[in-house]
Order: sequence, then structure tokens, then C-alpha cells
Amino acid sequence: MTCAEVLLAHVLALLGRAKESLGYAERVLQYCQTNSCEDWDLAFAYLEMALASAKGGDTARHHQFHGLAAAQGAAIKDAEDRAVFLTEFARIPRA
Repeated sequence: MTCAEVLLAHVLALLGRAKESLGYAERVLQYCQTNSCEDWDLAFAYLEMALASAKGGDTARHHQFHGLAAAQGAAIKDAEDRAVFLTEFARIPRA
């Protein structure tokens, strides 16, 4: 996983290219689920899955990952990392 893949997932979602965004978001999430990642990495993986799902019109999947992102974000141990995540999370629509 690279930061570029997270950024691509995010930008593609914002551009309305949900299918491509979801592909990158799924790769990021898969990496975090099979490798050792920081707590904030996993939170951002869930965030990107929620955003891509919302842009793609998949309300159920959006709700699932929005909830996971909220829980994981609240559990980020470092206060500064948590604040950065929560600022970005606040920009994600609630479908």
C-alpha cells in the first residue's frame, strides 16, 4: 500500500469515478487487513471505502464502512493523528 493509492481512491471518488475509486480503496483495505498497519492507516482505509461506496450509490456498504471508520478513528491512540483523521472524516458524506 502506498499513500498514492489512498490519495487516488480519494481523488477519484471526488471526481465521481466511483468504480475506480473503489478499486483503489479495496486494495488499501486489503493491505491493511493482511499486513501490520498503523491504527490511522486502517481508519483511512475504512474512510476511503465509505467515500467510494457513497459516490457509487451503495448506501448499505457506505453505512457499513462509515461506521467502521468512525469507530476506528475514535480509537486512534495518538491525539494529533486522531485529530487529522477526524477533520477529514467530517468531510465524508453520510448517505
